[in-house]
Formats: sequence, C-alpha cells, structure tokens
Amino acid sequence: MVFDSKKTPFEPDRSVNPNNFKGREDKVLEATRYFKQVVNGTPQYLFITGQRGFGKSSFARYLGKIAAKKCNMVSVHLYLHGTSNIDTLIKNIIEKIVSETEENWRDKISRLFGDKIKSATLGGLSFEFNASKEDLDSLKPNFANVLVNIINKAGYNEDNGKKGLFIVLDDINGLTNTPDFANWYKSFADTLSTDFDGNAPIYMVISGLPEKQHKLFDQNESFSRIFHYMELGKLNEKEIEDFYYSSFTKSTMQLDKTALDTMINYSSGFPTMMQQIGESVFWEDDDYYIDENDALKGIIEAGNQIGQKYLRPIIESQITNEEYIPIIKKFGKHKFHIGMDEFTENEMSVDFEEQEIVTFKRFLSRAEKAGVIESVDFKKCSYKFTNNLYPVYFKILKLKNEYKML
Repeated sequence: MVFDSKKTPFEPDRSVNPNNFKGREDKVLEATRYFKQVVNGTPQYLFITGQRGFGKSSFARYLGKIAAKKCNMVSVHLYLHGTSNIDTLIKNIIEKIVSETEENWRDKISRLFGDKIKSATLGGLSFEFNASKEDLDSLKPNFANVLVNIINKAGYNEDNGKKGLFIVLDDINGLTNTPDFANWYKSFADTLSTDFDGNAPIYMVISGLPEKQHKLFDQNESFSRIFHYMELGKLNEKEIEDFYYSSFTKSTMQLDKTALDTMINYSSGFPTMMQQIGESVFWEDDDYYIDENDALKGIIEAGNQIGQKYLRPIIESQITNEEYIPIIKKFGKHKFHIGMDEFTENEMSVDFEEQEIVTFKRFLSRAEKAGVIESVDFKKCSYKFTNNLYPVYFKILKLKNEYKML
C-alpha cells in the first residue's frame, strides 16, 4: 500500500492551532490592548460571542498564545461543554492552571491546596484536584482570593515570574441553565476588581452563543456591565483570500484565480466552511495545482462532510424525502445577505412553480418543527435559519445537482 505523503494545512475538525491562525487582525488588536492593564494588576473581562462556525474557540486560543508568549502569562483554555455547575468549573480551572504551569511554579501553587493536588498521567502529564464538597463550598465565595494567591505563587512579583493569568471559559451553554453562574461570576468579578485591584493580573474570557449571552444578562442585569464585548462575524473576502493563499502555499501548491474565487464564494465567510473546503480541495488535487475542477469537486465533498457532521442527521431524519429535495435545492439559489440569513414565505415562493407552493408550505412547517428554521415574524411569515450553515449547505446541494453528482 502506498500512502499519500501530503500533509494538510487545514483543521476542519477542531479549533485551529494558534500557529496557523489567520485574519481578524482588528479584533486581535482590540482584545490585546487590555494586556498591559492586566500585567499591571488590573483585571479585565471579555465576552466573545458569535454564531456557530464563526471561529470563537480558535480566536480565543490565539489570544491565549499571545498572552503566554508575549506577556508571559499562565494561559489556560477550558472547553466546558457539559459543565453545568460552579463546583465543577472551579475544580476544572484549578486543575488546568496546575497542569499548564511550569514545574518550578507548579509545586508552589499545589501547596496552596495541601495534599489535594494529585498527578494523573494519561496521554500526557495532568493533575487532579481531589476537593471535597466542603472544600469547594469554601472556595466558591473566595475564588477571587484563590486566583490572586495562585498568580502570586507563580512569581507575579518576581523578576522571572509569571505576569498574569489568562483564562478562557469556552462553550458555557450548560452554565446558563440557572442564574447561579451569572450571580456567582458577578460577585467574583466585583471582589477581584475592588479588593484586589492593582494586584490582580487576571484576564477572564467567556465565549458563547449570542442567545446564551442574552440569557445570562436576563438572569443578572448587572452581569452585562462587567465585560468588554466582542462579536465575531463572517470573514471578509480579503481575509478568506489570504487564508487560502497562505495555506496552499505552505503546501507548495499553486492556486488558480478562478478556483480561488469559487472557494471564496462557497466559503460564505464562515471559518468552519473555509477549513472544510480547504481540506476537501487539498485532497482532491493530484498535481499540486488547484484548478476550478479541483475546487468544485472539493466544495461538493466539503458539503457532504458539513452535512454529515452538523446538519444532515436533522435534515434527513426530519425534512428530507423525495418530495422536499427540489425545495431544498431551490433554497441554494437564494441570495442570503451576510449576517441576515432570513427569508419570507412570499420572497421564496417566487422561485417555485404553482404546484410546488403547497409542498413548500409543508416543508416550512416540517423544517420549523425540526428546528432547522424558526419564525421571526408570524404576521409577515418571515423565518431565519437556526444554524447559518444551512443556507450554505443548500447552496452546495444546488451546485452538486448542476454537476450531476447527486
């Protein structure tokens, strides 16, 4: 068996390695301008929001790299996923800080918790915080003090010590189910900013969907006043072009202008889509020259992959049958505006034959029940997609049909 020796520069299945991060230079400058204040002991709080597929995790990881490399901070990134209570959050933060700190500081930090920190080597050195419920109950109201003590033990006031903590709380969905997190975090931030200002070099970043952000604000109105806010939108064409050129050049591949324009068009400004299209086109090519045919085949395969990973299980189980296939394909013709992936029943009906309109109405009802779309204005019969990848996927289905590759 002969194995392909090519190594892909794309990362469609995970947040992007900070070394490969491209674009959003204005947002990077905005987020990093607070680093000097942090190093000088003034805590900062940033809330990053944006729709799925907009690269929130990759952006936060990149900020973490800057914090570690340029500011000599202890940088930790927690993927919270199913975390739903503050006890688990505190335990995870402490474990991550201990695991990510150099050995000479790690021992001093561990001693803050007595014999509760234990090493647990599994695919790499890591640590467990074996805290009892009583321990966590004690830490919870005093967590600001805990973090200040940690950074002091990491040599904050020493010439060769760490200059701060950079902590990312990523994917906070589970923590928004009750008001507990919003209330606790507001108290934590108030304590940090009032009792330890000037000696609290801590930069806390929260990343979440817009609806989760709004939910936290509803749970505690004062919560919203803590943060600097940053919304990540779609990337512009220049950023997408630079991303593809630099990525393919890294693999010594040439990129035809028509192929590039086609990839930019179907990427639709989504980092997730850009990575998947790049990956699929990379493997479709066999001569280190990306032409339009390579691009089209790669885009169609990227649609297959995105569909399988994010969309198709819902679509196929709920709204896809032979009757609805023509409807889905015609969605691909619609020009959805950036950031405004909404449509009305009337404007979409223009694309349908008279006999298809009844089917279209049934499709809308089925799609709404399946969670693919949601009503925006009942009187105007307007809807929006629950995931912005849906209209991109439908657009690729249309392309697939045109090239008779269904």
